[in-house]
Amino acid sequence: MFTMIGGDGQEYGPVSAEQLRAWILDHRANGRTLVRAEGETEWKPLFLRPEFAEALAEAARQDLGATVGTPAEVSAATGATEVPAPGTAVDRSGVPDRFAVLDCVSRGWGLLHRHLTLILWASFLVWLIPAALGFLGVLGALTGWLMAGPLYGGLCVLVLKLARGQPAGFRQVGECFDARWVPCVLVWVFTDAVRHLGLLFLLVPGVFFATVWAFSLPLAADRGLNFAAALRESWRVVTPRFFRVLGVLALAFLPSVVFFAYSLVVTTGWVLEALGPGGVPSLGELLDKLPALARGDLAHRMAVLAWQQQIVFALNLPFAWGVLMTAYEDLFGTARAGRA
Repeated sequence: MFTMIGGDGQEYGPVSAEQLRAWILDHRANGRTLVRAEGETEWKPLFLRPEFAEALAEAARQDLGATVGTPAEVSAATGATEVPAPGTAVDRSGVPDRFAVLDCVSRGWGLLHRHLTLILWASFLVWLIPAALGFLGVLGALTGWLMAGPLYGGLCVLVLKLARGQPAGFRQVGECFDARWVPCVLVWVFTDAVRHLGLLFLLVPGVFFATVWAFSLPLAADRGLNFAAALRESWRVVTPRFFRVLGVLALAFLPSVVFFAYSLVVTTGWVLEALGPGGVPSLGELLDKLPALARGDLAHRMAVLAWQQQIVFALNLPFAWGVLMTAYEDLFGTARAGRA
């Protein structure tokens, strides 16, 4: 008897092996669907269970609309691929592209629902450490910025292990403080700076770079790719499906996006109010007034708003990371995630 985790994050079963084979042929399950046999404690994807290989191959033939002749083609369609070696990219050109926005969001929510306590506390810890260091002045803020990359990379590893049915715990939060530390730091600092500069000066470039490099940190943390390879691989895979990835990110980070838009409107109103009814006729006069604005009530209000934005991000983080890592598995993982 087997129990299966469906694409909605719910458990189905116990059911017999024959029933599970029927679900595979009905495309309610595939190679990446997590199942657990009666008496077992670990969830395993179906492609690791030889007794379902024939059903997976048959479902792949039906799905591709033709006979799958080679083992490589069967492997690509069923998800029975080997885990890539650290530091290597994977050519996924032969795998049918079924990356769907709402499907990623649904399965990301299911992942969070199944491991709610662990993901919540791990996310809070990862957010808290850099935020707390920010209270220690410029040096503390800089240290927190440098630690954020490996910490969020560790959160990537933790959530990915949970998505793959592997054992995971709080120790994964610090897992990237090894050879992956430098790539994670470089990726985080570079993408964070480019994203904020793009959003500050021109909204469209900021959104573009945030999207095409959205998976560079997971690639550095999960695969051990170096800085340049992580950016290049994320760009290569995301670009052909840019708007779908943008849709996933928009829904995953929706509370943060909405609060950012609110902050932008509120901050603009505060600045115009501080400048007075006449406004500023030239950029030079605006620059002259900036020091006075930075020391006044405006600076205090903006600091409070910035902390409110950080809190919204902290509350949003567990769900966002669940969706983001689900999308990563679909695009870069060893196989497509299971659906039911």
